[in-house]
Amino acid sequence: MPRGYRSYRGRRTRRGKIPIVFAALFLLIALGLLYLSLSDSLVFSSEGILFKNPFANKEKDEPTPSPLPSQLPGLIIESPSPSKTPEPSPTPTPKHETVINAAYLPSLSDPVAIAGIIQLSENGTINAVVIDMKHDDGTLSYSSANQYAEQAGANPSEDYSVTALKELRDSGLYLIARVSAFKDNLVPRKIQSLSVKVQSGVIWLDRDYHGWMNPYLQEAQDYVTDISLELADLGFDEVLLENFCYPTIGRPQLIAYGEHDSVPKTDTISSFTEHLSALLREKNALLSISLSSDTVIEGADTALGHDVASLYEVSDRIYVNIGTDADTSSAIYAKVQEIAQDYDTQDVSVKLVPVIASPRSYDDPSASENIQVAIGTYVPRGYGWVIYDDSGLYPSVGW
Repeated sequence: MPRGYRSYRGRRTRRGKIPIVFAALFLLIALGLLYLSLSDSLVFSSEGILFKNPFANKEKDEPTPSPLPSQLPGLIIESPSPSKTPEPSPTPTPKHETVINAAYLPSLSDPVAIAGIIQLSENGTINAVVIDMKHDDGTLSYSSANQYAEQAGANPSEDYSVTALKELRDSGLYLIARVSAFKDNLVPRKIQSLSVKVQSGVIWLDRDYHGWMNPYLQEAQDYVTDISLELADLGFDEVLLENFCYPTIGRPQLIAYGEHDSVPKTDTISSFTEHLSALLREKNALLSISLSSDTVIEGADTALGHDVASLYEVSDRIYVNIGTDADTSSAIYAKVQEIAQDYDTQDVSVKLVPVIASPRSYDDPSASENIQVAIGTYVPRGYGWVIYDDSGLYPSVGW
């Protein structure tokens, strides 16, 4: 074959390129679909590109919803209960409407007697206590700031009043301060200008050799007033005045009141009662007067200075020793009810407080039974009462 000659192989066409194009197009489509399927499996992070298995169970990859609180094991769900409206505290009975059921306590320095009184309160036997805060001899059961008390040496060497009164008050007891008003064996001797005297100017003494302050004198009234107001400040609910009168036991005919001889004793006592009662009310305390059974039945005793109707009107309560005679006690109640008809301010059963001397000593096995019988016999239903025992000791059961 001559050089440079090429044999004829036929005419070339483009059919050979078409399959290649389709293959490339198919490859691109497959890559696109693969990218879409893998896009959720590629994670770009600070550590680089991470691959997640696309064929793994998608249900496992999907986050499981958090369980409801009620589905957690060991967890108790309590629906909040609707808020309750707080019940109002019971309104305490006003002091002048309180029915007194009390025992007498002669001293704040006797822990045994105080414990017994508190026990009677806790079991519901009593709701009040009468405490001797100014004794018949003039000594006080607390330290007074009054100048006459200090000069006469009436204040106690040890004052138990704050601690003892708090203990009694915390037990829920209504506190009544017993005060020997004008019978006083200290002040009249030390400050003789306040004393009851005979014509010669010498101090008069009763049959117990006790001195008395002169109820006519303003200074004597001021001393009783100061003591009463101090007791109200100590937390007493009520001040009970005994020996709140002119002296009559002994030889009263020797007494000389000088310029006051013509002044009615009943006017002085009633006027002072009204004044002191008003002062105590300003301190939310009551004023009560102790009267004898004979005075109440008779309606007055001018020698003592007691007019029952007048004192019933101006005082908050009257206390009367009703004794152990049924006729006497009945006459007392009848007289007070008669007087009360003129006054509509207070129920007689609250205004009058019967006083009963403890019929048996503390160590008598029948003491509690006799106290109960005495109350049931001589105290009408609905009335209060006070049991007096000089020892201050009472049986804790059987009332």
